[in-house]
Amino acid sequence: MNRLPADAFAVAAPPSRETAPIVTALKTSSIWRHVVMNPLCALAFLFGFAPASQAAVSALGAPAQVAANTSLAFTVPAGTNRLLVVTASNASSTAVPTVSFGVTPMTLVVQRDDTFATDSIWRLALGTSVTPTTATITVSGFTTAANTVVTAQTFDGVDQTTPIDGTGTQQISSGSDIASSITLNTTTAGDLVFDIFDSFRNSGPITATPNAPQTGIHDVSLTIAAPGTGIGRYRTSSKTGVAGSTTVGWTSDSVAILHLAANINAAAVLPNPNLSINDVAINEGNAGSTAFSFNVNLSAPAGPGGVVFDIGTANNTATAGVDYVANALTAQTIPAGSNTYAFTVQVNGDTTFEPNETFFVNVTNVVGATVVDGQGMGTITNDDADPCAPFIPVHHVRQRRRN
Repeated sequence: MNRLPADAFAVAAPPSRETAPIVTALKTSSIWRHVVMNPLCALAFLFGFAPASQAAVSALGAPAQVAANTSLAFTVPAGTNRLLVVTASNASSTAVPTVSFGVTPMTLVVQRDDTFATDSIWRLALGTSVTPTTATITVSGFTTAANTVVTAQTFDGVDQTTPIDGTGTQQISSGSDIASSITLNTTTAGDLVFDIFDSFRNSGPITATPNAPQTGIHDVSLTIAAPGTGIGRYRTSSKTGVAGSTTVGWTSDSVAILHLAANINAAAVLPNPNLSINDVAINEGNAGSTAFSFNVNLSAPAGPGGVVFDIGTANNTATAGVDYVANALTAQTIPAGSNTYAFTVQVNGDTTFEPNETFFVNVTNVVGATVVDGQGMGTITNDDADPCAPFIPVHHVRQRRRN
């Protein structure tokens, strides 16, 4: 049913019993449908299909790391358009490992070795979820587990079809006070460049400093076990991309480095979903109460931050406290990734014959969605007999048949 805008009848000032029949008639008229609702639908169409803007990739949750081990328990937090990024490094092997998150294989992004050691970056797109995802990251294929370093970090706002759209590497096998930089093409200012800087010395400690304004994420030092010797330091960082290209760099007092970088591609931000609420029509019953269940629906899953709104009943021809139980709630939420919300109104049963009666459920103060139908109508259908209905005695019927 096409209806009035949700704020036409605030909970505090519902239509009177004198005006309610006019309102009900107007809502069902072709004038309302064609003159009022069509422009609203046209506006929703225009806004609903507006060009998508670009999100900004950002770190989600806490990072994790482990040294001298090939497994790492990790929880990916709830979020929108999530990407798990893992680095797998080994100080005495050039093998390309395999990496999995639980039973799910991860995808190799970039790998580089210097004939002694290897570093690699891996990815797994995990989409949008309102619940965290926990599993063990497992690295297989390195000959010496004691020389392995594993790091993990989740990002959100990432394009799920093409999470990584550019990589680069730098390798210097001998030197001193080494500096390294990698420049990647960044499609938009919402992209994020992630890198790992693996530095080596025969003895420690090692200084490794990211160029400003990079943000450090992981920092792991490893005493290399046989068959290798020396000290390794593994640091990762991120830097917000600028449209065109973005450079990440490090300086260190090491004698050898491996440096790998990848551009994490920002997801397009879709327009807000459309919000609507349904109508409900049920017999009132003769006693007790009957639940009228209304559903607030979105045309697509809610985006980051969810959809927030107020919802409440308002009288039309039915009266709160007599025909139904008033219900009003504020700051209700459809979480990110979900697209429905249930709201219940209890209707009182009786044995009194009366016309069908109606009340409204108004959805107001909506944030995060475009309202195309913010008013539900509850119709309490009379199911009682009319005590004044004409009564025709049986013998009158028989007399008519004889005649």
